[in-house]
Amino acid sequence: ADQTERFLRDILDNLLGEPEEVLRRQRELGITFPPHLYALVFTLRDTLAPHRVSFSDFAAEVQATLPGCHSFLYQNIVFALVSSARPVRDFGKFLAPLLPSLRQYDLVVGISNAQASVTQLRDAGYQASKAIELGSRVHPGAPVLQGQAFEFFQVLFRRAFAGQTRALYFHVVT
Repeated sequence: ADQTERFLRDILDNLLGEPEEVLRRQRELGITFPPHLYALVFTLRDTLAPHRVSFSDFAAEVQATLPGCHSFLYQNIVFALVSSARPVRDFGKFLAPLLPSLRQYDLVVGISNAQASVTQLRDAGYQASKAIELGSRVHPGAPVLQGQAFEFFQVLFRRAFAGQTRALYFHVVT
């Protein structure tokens, strides 16, 4: 694994602690990112189905295909950090080169809202995972699910089932 991947894994595993420590380590390593960061989580649509593709190979395909992307196998998902100088307005278009693979391998991708700092990576990964869980219920069959699109439904769901939702519904992928 390269230095950037190790750094991102350490953040996801919460090994660096407080945001100040994350930023200190980032400066120490000389790693910089453009100002708009997105976490992408790729996983099987049906997590119990057999894999049709090696996730390591797919992570390499994601990294080779998407500009400004660092992707790797993380636990039972492919995690990607996309960094861009400008906000990505249309993820359907941005991910278009990967859509045939998503369909062929029956994968789905969840996308976080834009983050301004790598210190928010864990939260962004969680948000991308939630986009898959909630989006798959609202739009079954859709290969690309963006967190921002489902925040309204998440608020409604939380209010409707106050208190019992976490145990019944939410499962953290990262």
